[in-house]
Amino acid sequence: MERLDIYDYRGVSTGRTIDRSQEDTLSDGEYFLIVHVCIFDHAGRLLIQQRRKPGDPLDGCWDLTVAGHVHSGESSQAAAMREVREEIGLSVDLTGQAPLMRLRFHHGFDDIYVVIADVPLSSLHLQDAEVRAARYAACDEVLHMIHRQQFLPYMDSFIEALYDMRCSNGFIRSDAPSDLQ
Repeated sequence: MERLDIYDYRGVSTGRTIDRSQEDTLSDGEYFLIVHVCIFDHAGRLLIQQRRKPGDPLDGCWDLTVAGHVHSGESSQAAAMREVREEIGLSVDLTGQAPLMRLRFHHGFDDIYVVIADVPLSSLHLQDAEVRAARYAACDEVLHMIHRQQFLPYMDSFIEALYDMRCSNGFIRSDAPSDLQ
């Protein structure tokens, strides 16, 4: 049984937990925490995965590199590292790294981490129960896939922000690649 910590609107733990199957029963002002990890190569392409969720209407859709729930008592960073290891078989060290951004959605927070690494597709070990395939995609490809309903229905501005902020945490750096300046 997967337990989730409950947070208040500021992202502070309330000390309460629920079973993951109960996440839809949260009251107003109660939130759980998920993580996304976005792996970009040095060419600026995002590693994306095709979901395997039989019976889910979004089965077969493409998504960001990895995502998952933060278990009760687990840190956001630990959950992000666990999800990368479980879903695509890579070890990443996010210890001490803050998420690029934290988004709030209906009854949830989403901590989004970015890793810049040239990961060969042949080195991935996809979790058969959750991931069908993986590949790299440029921003315009992801947006095109969203518009054709082949990708999870993220807002264009969210995807564009991920690509724009991947190396800079939102600030223009003097040593940033020329496409970011």
